[in-house]
Amino acid sequence: MPTLLRYETGLAEARAELQELIDEFEAADTPTDEQRAEVDAAIEKLKAAQRDLERARVAEAELEEARRNSPLYQQAVRAMPSGPDPQAQAEADALRALSEAARSKLTGQPMPSEAADVFAAHGAESPFDGQGGIVVPESLLELAMRAATATGNVVSHQPLTGGRIFGFIRPMSAMSSLGLAWQPVAAGKPKYGYVNESPDGSVEAEQPSLTPMTVDAATMFEQDPAPIRIAAKRGVTVEAEATLSELGQVITQDAYGAEREASEVAVFNGNAAPAIDGINARSEVARAVPAGGSVDTFATVVTAVESLVDGIYAGTVADLRLLVSPGLHAFLTTLRVTDNSTESAASYLMRVCASYMVSTYAPASAANGQTHNLLVRRGMFDGAAILPTWGTRLYEDTQTAAGVGRKLFVVRLGNVFVPQSASGQGGRADWKRIGIRSDTP
Repeated sequence: MPTLLRYETGLAEARAELQELIDEFEAADTPTDEQRAEVDAAIEKLKAAQRDLERARVAEAELEEARRNSPLYQQAVRAMPSGPDPQAQAEADALRALSEAARSKLTGQPMPSEAADVFAAHGAESPFDGQGGIVVPESLLELAMRAATATGNVVSHQPLTGGRIFGFIRPMSAMSSLGLAWQPVAAGKPKYGYVNESPDGSVEAEQPSLTPMTVDAATMFEQDPAPIRIAAKRGVTVEAEATLSELGQVITQDAYGAEREASEVAVFNGNAAPAIDGINARSEVARAVPAGGSVDTFATVVTAVESLVDGIYAGTVADLRLLVSPGLHAFLTTLRVTDNSTESAASYLMRVCASYMVSTYAPASAANGQTHNLLVRRGMFDGAAILPTWGTRLYEDTQTAAGVGRKLFVVRLGNVFVPQSASGQGGRADWKRIGIRSDTP
């Protein structure tokens, strides 16, 4: 029986059972305490059945949405002869507009008005920045990348398998699973202010005297991140372009993909010089790796995760979002409540937490594979991570390698700031790290 139908049937049975008990209750001259208890229990059973049905309906809707957003479904829709898909058309237009902009920059010929209209629709008055680069709005880049991954194979004189697979091109990436996204900013340096002091409000018997708050490094922290270059480059020889007419487009797509991956690595792992905050390092240790060679169990892992529910950042376990390395995920799949239990620690956390994603961007496991760190975001409050971006640009160099071919550069100007109380910068505690041991030293 389908899940939704099963819950609907359960609700109907609970209603019928309650009605039958109510009829018996009302027919009795003197209802007994046992009858009252049975009616109360039936009411609770009906309420539970109603909650179960509502949860099932929500889950069914989320499953349907995920199915419709999956690449396989989108590819199947595009293949159906039922008329053009507006989303697929928008993605194709975005990819075509990028290609036309690159071709215009290379040849010096005017860009077709249709391509210019696409840039304008995404907020770019001109695709060119006047310094030899192409300005690519974030929304346009997202559509073009989805079109690139949905294309599958690019057919020229010879079949050429479409680009590599990057971690961010899944329907949900590591960043999106944690509620993170790049935040476009205008020209200049934005400023973000945070209060470092703890709240000191209280109930007063009478109006207290006012003590002004001193605005200094101890009470306030101001961050004004400057743009840092995150880039990827590719080269194309004239011979390759002569034999594969679509190679330039494929290389451009791959360069954009490499830049996006480098950007996500920077968000999680940071960078030493130039300095970029990384969420993995800035997260605060909630529990260290067990000492003395004690290997974690189902109970110790679940207890460590559930202990992060503090009533402020997280009111329930459903307020926790987890990012797990492949090595740690492999260990969590082996942990069971009992030997014959079918639910592992991994599947339990997937079920009860807001999100659980396995990603290579998560804190890396130790080289010996014995210790790991689980990254947790508590709540979804604004300001947990500041990710300003001044845009993504495509540059083409036809001079320095003129005798060989041309070079493509995709550059994002962005920065990452993660306020955390442990560093005395912002008084926040959104990000936590749980140390886990999977084997004895």
